[in-house]
Amino acid sequence: VCYRSTAQTTSMAYTATTNNPTSYTIDWTGMADQNTTAFAFSATGGTINNIAIPAGATAGTYSGTMTVRNANGCTGTITVTVTINALPTITTANTPAIVAAVCYSSAVQTTSMAYTATTNNPTSYSINWSVMADQGTTTFAFSATGGAIDNITIPAGTAAGTYNVSLYTFNSYGC
Repeated sequence: VCYRSTAQTTSMAYTATTNNPTSYTIDWTGMADQNTTAFAFSATGGTINNIAIPAGATAGTYSGTMTVRNANGCTGTITVTVTINALPTITTANTPAIVAAVCYSSAVQTTSMAYTATTNNPTSYSINWSVMADQGTTTFAFSATGGAIDNITIPAGTAAGTYNVSLYTFNSYGC
């Protein structure tokens, strides 16, 4: 999962169960525990889709003991791990960042934006323009020590002006 400041859930596949478990708990090391959670387990396997990750849990790998319980109170345990991936960042010399200006054109154009550093290995970006068509997720080879994003798309016929933009970076984990 990716770091989030709000609570989230994740999932875990399992291959089989015995004795009809009906709930589980997780005693995490270094993270808030998950209290008793009802779940409809399948004897032939499936996916537990409601594993709670607390708000603001820091990036890292956490291990815990999952205890499954059936209606008779019988229990079994298994060791589980979850990795919380850090969010990628990009740093620019200017705040807000400045995208290189282009002249009006009736054709699609590309422009660039300098950056001074990245963290957590971004591999792509997307741009939400304030009033233009957004640029979807675009693969880019970022450098940790800076460079320039040189494939920012400006739609054909964009009127002269200054536009606000939100740039989002993503890493290979989808964070």
